[in-house]
Order: sequence, then C-alpha cells, then structure tokens
Amino acid sequence: MGRILSVEIDNCNIKLLEGSIKGTSLTVYKSAFFDTEIGSIDDGKIANIDSVADTIQRALAENEIKTKKAIFTINTNSIITRIIELPLLKSNAETMSMIRNELEQLISIDLSQYKLVYKLTETFTSEEGQIGKYIINGLPISIYNQYIQLSDILKLDMVSLDLSFNCLDKISESKLLINEKTFEKNSTSAFIDFGYDTICFSALNNGKSDFTKIISNGMKDIVRNYATVYNLDHKEALQEISKLSLLERYEDIEYLSKINIVQDVINGWIDEFNRYLRYYNSNNKDKLIKKIYIYGAYVNIDGMEQYLSSHLNIEVEIIKEISTLNSKYAKDFDTKVYFNALLSLYAHRKDINFLTDKKKEHNIRFNVGIIVMAVSFIIALILVYNLYIYMSKQYILEEEISQMNKFIGSEENIKLNNEAESLKNKVYLLEQYKVEVDKVKTTIKNEDAVTSIMFEEVAKALTSDSKVNSMAIDKSTIQLQCTSNSKLEVAQFEKNLRNIEFIDSVYIPAVVEVAKDGLIVFTYSVVCEIKDVISDEAQ
Repeated sequence: MGRILSVEIDNCNIKLLEGSIKGTSLTVYKSAFFDTEIGSIDDGKIANIDSVADTIQRALAENEIKTKKAIFTINTNSIITRIIELPLLKSNAETMSMIRNELEQLISIDLSQYKLVYKLTETFTSEEGQIGKYIINGLPISIYNQYIQLSDILKLDMVSLDLSFNCLDKISESKLLINEKTFEKNSTSAFIDFGYDTICFSALNNGKSDFTKIISNGMKDIVRNYATVYNLDHKEALQEISKLSLLERYEDIEYLSKINIVQDVINGWIDEFNRYLRYYNSNNKDKLIKKIYIYGAYVNIDGMEQYLSSHLNIEVEIIKEISTLNSKYAKDFDTKVYFNALLSLYAHRKDINFLTDKKKEHNIRFNVGIIVMAVSFIIALILVYNLYIYMSKQYILEEEISQMNKFIGSEENIKLNNEAESLKNKVYLLEQYKVEVDKVKTTIKNEDAVTSIMFEEVAKALTSDSKVNSMAIDKSTIQLQCTSNSKLEVAQFEKNLRNIEFIDSVYIPAVVEVAKDGLIVFTYSVVCEIKDVISDEAQ
C-alpha cells in the first residue's frame, strides 16, 4: 500500500500524519501538529472553510507532504449514537433499512439530514432467532458536505471520513500491542483522549467501541484559570503548567496554589469519568471496565496516570507506544499525541465509514464506464459487419421493400387494418371498465373491517404499567408502539393479546431498554395478525 495522509481535526488544532502500511508494519514519514484560527472550527463544524484550508495547505507545504490519498477523522457532539438489538440479516441494504425504520420509532429527528453508518458488535441467539447488537452513528449531512468541500479545496483524494473514536476498533482488528503488552480483546477497557477543547471517553468491548461521551472541557479550562490567576497569556500558562507535578508534595504555598488550580479542574473531569464508569458498568455487569488507557496532546502533566488511578480506583496507563510502528523518519514523534491518527492508517477497503456510499457510487460509475466502452467497441464491430452485409444485400432488400409497399397499399389490406384498430379501441375500453369494477369490489370487501370492538379488546389486554403510544389498524394487522416499565409487563401484554379471539398471532420484533427521567423503561413494537373472519364477526 502506498503512502496515506491522516488528517485529524479537533476544534483548536489539526494533526497530520503521513505513513504507509506494509503487512502489519506501519511506517510514519512525516507528522505535524498545529493550531487553527480561533473560531474556524466549532464542535466539528467548519465555520471558516477558507481559513482551515489555508492552515492545512501551509502545513503540508512546510512539511513537504505531497501525498494526495487522505483519511479524515473528526470529533463532534453533533452525532447521534444509538445501540439497537435487531434480527441478523445478510444484506447490508436490508440491515440499514431495518435500522432506519427502528430509529424513526425511537428518535424524533429527520433522518434524511444524517449520514448513517453502523457496526455489528456481537451476536446471540434468542427465541426469535439470530440477533445482532448494532451501534449506529449519524453525522449531519451539513458537516459531511463541509469535509467533502474541504478535501476538494485541498485537492486531496479522501478515501475515508470517520469519527476519531471509531479508530479504536483497529487495536483489536490489527492485533496491536500497547506498551509492549497484548491488548486483551475479551476484556473491557476505557480510552480517554485528552484534547485542548474536549475530552473523549470511550469504552472498548470485545474489540469494538460501544460507548462514547465527548466532554466539552479540556486543557483550556486549566490554562484559562491559571492564566487568569497569574496574569499570563495562553502559551506562558501552558508552559508553566507543563512544569508542575501531581506527584510532588511541597510546603511552598505558592506551588500548592498552582497545583490546586490544576487539581480542581482535573477533579471535575474525574467526576464525569466516574459517572460514565458507573453507567456503563451498571448496564454491562458481565463486562465491567477493568482498565483505562489515556492519551492525547494534553495528557503530559506529570503524575496524571497515578492521580487518575488513585481517584478512580482503577488501573490507568498512558499510551507510549504501539507495536509494528516504525517512526524513524519522523523526528521527535510522540505516539500518545497521534494515537487516533496512527490507528486510522490501518484502514481496510472493506471498512464502513461515512464515505462508503460515495465510494460505492464512484465504483459503480467506474464499472459502468468500463462496460460502456466495451459495449461501444462491440457495437462498432457489429456495425462494420452489418454494413458489409447491408451493402451486399442492398439490391435484394430494395426489391423486397417495393413488393411489400404494393401489398400494404392495397385497398383490401387498408380495410382490414381499420377493422383491427376499431377492435383494439373496444378492448381498451373493456379493460378500463374491469379496473373500475375491481376497485369497487375491493372497497366493498374492506368496508367495516375495523370496529370499536377491536379497540376495546386491545385496551383490556393492556397491563397497568404499560402504555400504547400509537396504534394503526387495517383489515389484516394491528400495529402498536408501546412502553412498559419491565420486561415482565411486556410478556404479560403479549400473552393477553394472544388470548383475544380475533387475533391470530402476535410478534414483537425487538425490546429496547431506554433511560428516561432517571428510570429504565422498555420500548417495543407489536404486530398482531388478524384472523380472516374478523370482518364478518365485527359486523
């Protein structure tokens, strides 16, 4: 594989990494880390595309990076993320259609305004058959279009557009070692990316990132507080903070006050981390988070891993190196700073990202172009051959045409043709009459298929802690959208529905656990098949 450029974009800075993959070995040739103009990027949205393009273009030129094939990774809170359990299907198109239908019932947003991608994290067998656990990420199309436009301005061939935390899946997929130790795929670990403007907390379960939270805090909070107290500018405050240690204990009051500024902010982060750990562990009791890896451009405060470990009561390790990495061409290369960018380079052509549909369209257009060229060549050969045949038989054909014209122009044939046209018109009118009669028959058959009796029976079947959010009835089915406080209530409601005389069968596709106002409720769809005799009984 040739060289690839990884472009990781955060709110305040951009990381460039030029590298190549050969087998499992990753070689880094160039790297660059630089700030963006203030306000040019806001939560992943590009507010000033010209400024961002100029900044990247200047960095590419200064570092003599000429690679055009690029991978873009971004961080944004604008994404929608859901975890859904649905039947396992073979077709990607069918799976996406099923996911869209389920999302439309769970969230009240216009999905046409989002680019959706999904990944299957695990499968299991239930009474309903093979079930898959899917993680769905939705990126606003407005943001998607901004990065397409940015790559066009930079004249880069963008082969992938994804979220930074999705790159964590590559650790297990590529069997990477972290700090010379095997990463345990079957265990659950958390990864925390410390940025200047945001902090990203992700959980990796069975090698897949299945939980992510982006905190709108970061090193900026420490720098701002420190600069305010000691009347320093941004760079001066950042330099002073980098000299501090969370491990040392001094009696010097001034030093202690500096440490307190840092610790106050970090303690706020720790409160958030503890909340995420409790939430995740409570919902995954058999897959508790046992270790935390930390990385990022702003995780270099001395003693950070020990401080976090002691306050979170969990092992914390800073990422210093990964296996198969050769960075001899990149001077002063820092693995923890470029960790996401490094992982993004392990991209595979079969990976699903926000550009997957665009790449499919490109491949289709390319294949169609090849087919058109081949067909055109074949047609040209056929035309030459037919021209030769035509020239040799031209005289014979002209004679046959002359005889045919005499036959067609005879009075008897004209009369027969007029009679055929008349019969054709009569047949057309009869066919139109038949269509209208069929419509009337269908209307009569469907009349009074739904009565108040059906509504009353469904209402009686409803349990005390269950609620029907919506209901749709036609002559063959009853479709319900419901909420219950427990799975027992769901099962009881299903049983009650089965006991209704006019219902033939009851099917619940999936039950989704949702946190609402601090409580756990269960949302699900119910499809009831109505017996054929319901229309007669209802009347």
